[in-house]
Amino acid sequence: MSRRVLHLRSSSGWAGPERHLVELGAALAHEGVETTLAVLDSAAARRLEEHPLVRIARAAGVAAFALPDSGRAAAPAVAALAQHLGGGGYDLLHAHDYKANWVGRRAARRAGLPAVATVHLHTRSTLRLRLYHRLDRRELRRCDAVLAVAAALLDDLPPRLANGRRPRVVRNGLDTERLRRSAAAEAPAAEATWRAASGGPRLLAAGRLTPQKGFDLLLPAVAALRRDWPGLVLVLAGSGPERARLERDVARLGLDDAVVLAGERADVAGLMRTADLVVLPSRREGLPYVALEALALERPLVACAAGGVPELVIDGETGWLVEPGSVLALVEALRQALAAPERSARLAARGRERVEREFAAGAMAGANAALYAELVA
Repeated sequence: MSRRVLHLRSSSGWAGPERHLVELGAALAHEGVETTLAVLDSAAARRLEEHPLVRIARAAGVAAFALPDSGRAAAPAVAALAQHLGGGGYDLLHAHDYKANWVGRRAARRAGLPAVATVHLHTRSTLRLRLYHRLDRRELRRCDAVLAVAAALLDDLPPRLANGRRPRVVRNGLDTERLRRSAAAEAPAAEATWRAASGGPRLLAAGRLTPQKGFDLLLPAVAALRRDWPGLVLVLAGSGPERARLERDVARLGLDDAVVLAGERADVAGLMRTADLVVLPSRREGLPYVALEALALERPLVACAAGGVPELVIDGETGWLVEPGSVLALVEALRQALAAPERSARLAARGRERVEREFAAGAMAGANAALYAELVA
């Protein structure tokens, strides 16, 4: 039986949860589920159809549109979404963050539809985010079903919902063939980003420039590694509030010729394909797509054992895991990976095999579709 589901995300840009939505929406089509993505967007200066999630989803063949979000007063968004749900022939609403859970569940209730929520990560890095986390736990209890992208996130969730259901884990998945096609197409242009004259090892890190991602730990690690690999280069792809601080750290550590702050990039897959090593120095994570993509592209990976990362990366078998927050541990793991390229290649090959075997987009979509069937008789 074909079903129609609206996925809702409050979003100001492109990150892991947005990637999840595109991967899931495309894969759900093979499960007989028609997906539409709705984006709550408060960026008044930007034309709504130019939101990166809307643009990228449409390019992947997934219907998407943006809903204006006036900020804290969510009542207009609830009313607009309820009206859209009521007239759109939908079977279910699936929300993907704090605000989407709040707006989506209320709109779904008005439209007489079940509401599902997926938790990608509760960062709790500020007082405001800790408050949101507490409020979201209450909201999640009222949803008809709750999913988490990693088992490590279950502690952040209520153990039971109001209807007696338990949250369940559906890990992120990836269409590896599509990723490899994109990486091959992007690689020639991505080459221009690297400092080709250096001739040293190429390190790539990618993500939002926030304290959670730990890039401030990676820069002193790069400074230490340059003593043994003078030509080493780090490309850091991403934008965010920490950019100015990271620029100051680059200058303070004397890394102007070693670090490229590349900004927001649409060719991260191409950068990965042309890198020697991918680094994920995060303090907190869900199940990060950067790690999934690195392994799928058979790139050696050094990652902090934060959140669900150990559910993906097996230390010493598919990559290197280090203690979150430790510059010394990061330096040691990177040193081992750079000093033993043959071993790095073996681990990367095992990582690719594991992603293909256990983290396919089809498996993620199948688990979601099965849940929808439970909720919509």
